[in-house]
Amino acid sequence: MTRFRLTLTAPTEYSVQTFDDDYSIWTETDDSKTESIRYVYDPIQDSVMKVKGKVWSLGDQYTLGNNLYLDDSPLGRNEGVYQDFAVTSGVKYAFACIYRVELDKIKLIFYDQTNEFLISDFDLYGSTWKSFETTITIPEGCEILRIKFLQSNNSHSGPFYIDNISLNGNILLSDPDSYSRTPIRIGSFHQTLSGRRIYDLRAIHYDFKLHWNYFDTAQYENFREIFYSNELLYFDDGNVPPLIEREMIYSNEIYNFNNISFPSSTHKAYTSYSNLTPLNMNDFETTEFSTSDYQAISRDDNDYKETSDPNSGQYIYNKFLIKSSITTGAVQRFGVKVVAESNDNSPDNVDGCILYAWDGSNWVELTRTSNSSKNELIYSTAEPLIAKRFVSQSDGYIRLLLRSMNSRNGSDSLNLRVYYVEAEINEDLDSIVRLSHKAILDESG
Repeated sequence: MTRFRLTLTAPTEYSVQTFDDDYSIWTETDDSKTESIRYVYDPIQDSVMKVKGKVWSLGDQYTLGNNLYLDDSPLGRNEGVYQDFAVTSGVKYAFACIYRVELDKIKLIFYDQTNEFLISDFDLYGSTWKSFETTITIPEGCEILRIKFLQSNNSHSGPFYIDNISLNGNILLSDPDSYSRTPIRIGSFHQTLSGRRIYDLRAIHYDFKLHWNYFDTAQYENFREIFYSNELLYFDDGNVPPLIEREMIYSNEIYNFNNISFPSSTHKAYTSYSNLTPLNMNDFETTEFSTSDYQAISRDDNDYKETSDPNSGQYIYNKFLIKSSITTGAVQRFGVKVVAESNDNSPDNVDGCILYAWDGSNWVELTRTSNSSKNELIYSTAEPLIAKRFVSQSDGYIRLLLRSMNSRNGSDSLNLRVYYVEAEINEDLDSIVRLSHKAILDESG
């Protein structure tokens, strides 16, 4: 095994897989239980690989209920896709990809297909696009590396999406007979008002010179191809350990009423009628939504939960309690989205609705609508001091209140329809940062 490493751009191996055509989609582990397709409707990535367990039917001996829903895919448990790669034993490979999973997690497996044993595996979580990188040293005798992406063993695990896969190995098949490195300062001069020229040092770049007295054919072909590829190379001379850590800045979570059923111990929703305006935190928790009501508001589609015709003089209230897994102290951003409509058929014709949130001491109005059409009521803040106030320190709940704009006038019809409810904590703050330690070279370099 070579001590020197030149990696991440091996042209004789595998470039980045972007799934721009149907032929690039990986093979299903069992095509009777799962399916993989090229997916072009992702809002961020142009073309990705989508993997989904096939949805169950009554003929599969499953029964609706007992924690099983219509769109679940228990057939796809521990199934997914794979691809085989020809590799060289003893060589260290760098693997990278980006992924997202709608529900639960993905299992990533590196398997020695030659000797039929597991090399390593990882659990990948994230409902938004995230990156993953790791390295694998190919075991002795392994000629075929099989990489698998599998659905978890949970029947509620949803589709997952993969893109930008790369697997690259060390292109140095033998160490150089001699090498040297030269530090090069990267910076520029600027002139002060007094006429002094000052050099601004931005970084130090190292140039490495590697020398071989003799090349075999394979090594020569590697370097010839890498030269013409004009790609950036990463060189490790073995003297400085990889002192890089990865740290997530903040956790990012999106909450809605998907997979919530009556009675709920987590996210909750209630209907209520009252001639009073919001006052106390626990007001308007009269009748909890049924399971079908929760399902109606679980997705942003045309299904809805309707509440209508209270007593004369009463408003219609829908209250939503959303349990946050992120503590108050870790909240930096806060956002909500409620899709709703309210129609007042009285002569006053005061259509629309008002969205409130509990800020720890009062109900504050976030936004409102003033027509009977289906509207998105959206509020967000990136001010941490304000965002923290909407997540309760005592029980972790976000409390939202939706009220019809008008109270009912006599026997005239009044309704409130809710299509979708969502809360998001720390939007776009879940980036992974690389924390580098300072490495000091000794006198021998």
